[in-house]
Amino acid sequence: MEGTRSLLRKVNGRLLRLYGKPRRSPPPLDNKEDPLDELIYITLTQRTHGPGSSLAYQNLKQRFPQWSGVAESPAEYVYAAVEPSGLGPLKTKRIVRMVSDLVDREGTASLDFLRSLSDGEVQRVLTRELRAGHKTARAVMMYSLGRDVFPADTHCLRILRRLGAIPTNVKHETANRRIEEVVPPGVRYDLHVNMVYHGRAVCTARNPKCSACVLRGICPKIGVDQA
Repeated sequence: MEGTRSLLRKVNGRLLRLYGKPRRSPPPLDNKEDPLDELIYITLTQRTHGPGSSLAYQNLKQRFPQWSGVAESPAEYVYAAVEPSGLGPLKTKRIVRMVSDLVDREGTASLDFLRSLSDGEVQRVLTRELRAGHKTARAVMMYSLGRDVFPADTHCLRILRRLGAIPTNVKHETANRRIEEVVPPGVRYDLHVNMVYHGRAVCTARNPKCSACVLRGICPKIGVDQA
């Protein structure tokens, strides 16, 4: 385990030299500072490629300046805004349910109460009470609440698998439940953001640019570390 953590610290150092230290505010990658904004935005990004999720989020914000309106409106009105993100019926159902459950729980459509809770309590509220996935919950925790967690999106998981840090056959949700066993604290934010950049630009799903990769020499896919 410590060998994997040492490897990921080295990976983090190389990605920092290439992409720089990610800013905290405003968050990069179109993420949101408000936790409910982030929860809804991440829900829209699931299994979506291209700009559709951002467009859907903008549509929702225009139609519902207050998120409580989502729980008070006909589902088809929400769906019309969500549709550009793909999987419109599923995402509409999830967003309406999450906002409605939150209003029932707190009397208002806000996740600001999470700021005073422990990491474990935040995780429980998001995954058990609001039924968000572990990656979604950790994105909210990291981007909006400043917690030292690691949401493993598809780019992160691809790179971690190629590095040999996690098994290739572990499913996304299982990996997200156990990912912090291998990703060391203190580097999680920087590593997550820069892995997303790297996965989009170099370590792509198809035809990765291994010969130009800054991880050459420490990635088992393209060489053995000589340092």
